[in-house]
Amino acid sequence: MNDPGIDLTGKLIIKTALGDDIRRILITNEDITYDELVLMMQRVYRGKLNSMDDIVIKYKDEGNELL
Repeated sequence: MNDPGIDLTGKLIIKTALGDDIRRILITNEDITYDELVLMMQRVYRGKLNSMDDIVIKYKDEGNELL
């Protein structure tokens, strides 16, 4: 549940996973590019993710199915 004192209108929360390390990241820039997202992931997972690693991005569709 969201804290009633926090307004997340217009914000996006993404769930990331690197092995067993699962985190949620607040995205405030609706125009974020793929490269910016990768850089953000590298900062979040300092020392565990580098520019040569493969990254898989999935999203849930209207049927709650991961694509």
